[in-house]
Amino acid sequence: MFALLLMLLASAVNSPSDKVEVLGAPTGVTMSAPNRRLTVAWREMPGAASYKIAVRLKNELVPKWREYMTPSSPYTIASMWAMSGMQYEVHMLFDSPLLFGGSARDLGIACSSCHNRGDVNRTFYIPGLSRRPGGVDVDGGFFNPAANDHRFDPLDIPSLRGVRFTAPYGRDGRTASLREFVRGVVVHEFAGAEPTPLMLDALVAYMNEFDFLPAPLLYRDGRLNARAGTAARRGEAIFNRPFPSMGGRSCAACHIPDAHFLDGRRHDIGSAAPSSTHARDSAFDTPTLLGILYTAPYFHDGVLPTLAHVVDWFNRRYALGLDAASAADLTAYLEAVGAGERPFESFDAENTRARLGFAEASVFLSTLDRLIPARDRRHALLALRSVGADLAADAAGMATPDARTAAAALASRISALARAVDDGDWREAARLWAEYREAEARHADRIH
Repeated sequence: MFALLLMLLASAVNSPSDKVEVLGAPTGVTMSAPNRRLTVAWREMPGAASYKIAVRLKNELVPKWREYMTPSSPYTIASMWAMSGMQYEVHMLFDSPLLFGGSARDLGIACSSCHNRGDVNRTFYIPGLSRRPGGVDVDGGFFNPAANDHRFDPLDIPSLRGVRFTAPYGRDGRTASLREFVRGVVVHEFAGAEPTPLMLDALVAYMNEFDFLPAPLLYRDGRLNARAGTAARRGEAIFNRPFPSMGGRSCAACHIPDAHFLDGRRHDIGSAAPSSTHARDSAFDTPTLLGILYTAPYFHDGVLPTLAHVVDWFNRRYALGLDAASAADLTAYLEAVGAGERPFESFDAENTRARLGFAEASVFLSTLDRLIPARDRRHALLALRSVGADLAADAAGMATPDARTAAAALASRISALARAVDDGDWREAARLWAEYREAEARHADRIH
């Protein structure tokens, strides 16, 4: 998908770790055209000079995750919208910055900015809001001043693969319902307008179809299969071994292999200090181990860079008594469990990023076949403005002048169509939509 992804290059600051923590939250952002250069300003903190850092927005995460989707039979997305009389392309909502408000919308941040194609954006980094790439403090007041918890507590961005299995939601597992959690992200974390029931239905239905990466080294019950290596097999035995220092439990007691390596519970393993003496806020939801080979860093705050560091942390914290060889075997097991089949998209001269994005944009806009006759102004404008902004921005990155011209021409048509919808001129909107589809068919081969 080609929603604007906020990828603030780490090279913009010499050392993120020593500049982020002393300067507090950003206070404003501006973006200049045509080079899409972003300037972020910080509030002056005691003992530190206020200053600005300019960084560039990039559209694409490299490499690009492959999407694995499994419709929830018998109520697939298509059948749900057919029954409701309204077809609504849910990808578009997940990719649209217009779902959010305030600073998030200004920056072009969408759900997919952090959860790229349902997985993680390991390069997401905002100076002042992130300690390290792949994490962000979403409740510090920058995105929504009303939700400011007055703490600098960035969380590692989690993968949404298999999210229908991973309840409860949030790193601390305090939200039971995915629908409730999604609404909270939109309204409270990112200051968006109250989403319509249709929008929430669409987002939840879409997210529930994110599936885990196919695990080539596992049987369906979570046991290693014959393709796994010898070291991983030794590690599997360690993973299932009860340890007296863990109350007689094994690693598998929480990460249950035949339950997607989950137990649906929260545990205080000592990875964080409580916020006050009697607080119970240092327990975190058990994360799945499926696909974790690609989602470093680890723990709720991303403090551990590799799976080997995770094994070492547990070995020391719980005095497991693993020697170097056993620790390496357990790491090999985690890597085998976390391996996925073809996790990234592959591109060539014919199957290019631009063509994939253009095809997705075409599907997003196909919702207008229903939205325009229904005179659904809010949802039609959301589709048009989301796709139009992306297409106009992506036009500059097309491979040839001909492709750039074609993309820019289509973006211009989308702008005219959006104006007609905004004015409530539905006859003109229908005419412009028919002309757009004809132009889209003519230009499709030129986009690459």
